[in-house]
Amino acid sequence: MILELFLEDNTFRIQLLENNFVRSWANYIKELPLNETEKLVYYNHLKEWQLQKGWSTTSKILFYKKLNELCDLLKFASTTFNIEIPKEFETNPDNYNCDDLFKTQHQMNIMHRWVVYSCHGFNYSITDTKTIKQVKENNLDKPGNLFWKLNKAIHNIEMISPNPNKWKWDNHIRWDQDFIFKNINLQRGLWDEKNNHLFTTKNHDLWLGQRILGKDYRETWMDNDDPSSLDVTNLDKNHGWSFELDPLNNIENFYNDPIILTWLNRYNIPINQKTLGRVPLGNIIDKNNYDWNNIMQNNKVIKLKLHE
Repeated sequence: MILELFLEDNTFRIQLLENNFVRSWANYIKELPLNETEKLVYYNHLKEWQLQKGWSTTSKILFYKKLNELCDLLKFASTTFNIEIPKEFETNPDNYNCDDLFKTQHQMNIMHRWVVYSCHGFNYSITDTKTIKQVKENNLDKPGNLFWKLNKAIHNIEMISPNPNKWKWDNHIRWDQDFIFKNINLQRGLWDEKNNHLFTTKNHDLWLGQRILGKDYRETWMDNDDPSSLDVTNLDKNHGWSFELDPLNNIENFYNDPIILTWLNRYNIPINQKTLGRVPLGNIIDKNNYDWNNIMQNNKVIKLKLHE
């Protein structure tokens, strides 16, 4: 099967991989209306921040604005649902120093872990035993509800504040393309473990999109976080149907880098395709005929067509 993507001023074709999962994925999404194409970037945020010699006035204002939004959500969780916020969380925006990148990221890491653990039914700590029940009873773990808003608020801060670790595997833009669903229950599929052989760290151009409440290993590295934590994964068992277009990808370089291998071994992470890999969907036909830097920066998907 071939997936043809129509852009604002270009079009190209993708040879989909031949397997049952990709075929079912393609048939599921072929008639769905498109959501707006989201552009995501891997880049050395820290280097750029250092070259600018710190924060611009606009960025600093935005950082504290997003920080206040997060702290307000935590207060709302406490006052409205009587959820006990872990004591190690810094919930007062005045106690943050935007120049202390490691403290900010550490706070985002532990808050994010609490959110994910609570939604997946794991106690964040021995003393934090009531949160799971409160989250489930009030449906706070459902998409769009409070704990998803907390997750988004944390990521909003991480998008602004430079990551503590440097990204050195070539800066580039990738696209996340989701769809519009009439029913929220149609947004997710249940991953069948008989498809586990599909996971790979080999370079491909089209991937199953990541719809995980936690974070993947690349993000974990950037965040200077613990990759052995339960919220670190490359695929949620309730997977989404979006796709990620990443023609400039360098996933092989990342997972073959001695720095990354040493880091994973330090935390006893299995170095195998199932643990580290993602689900590939296909590769671009005549890829070298296109200016991908220009396309990824200046275009978006407006239509797709599946050819059997």
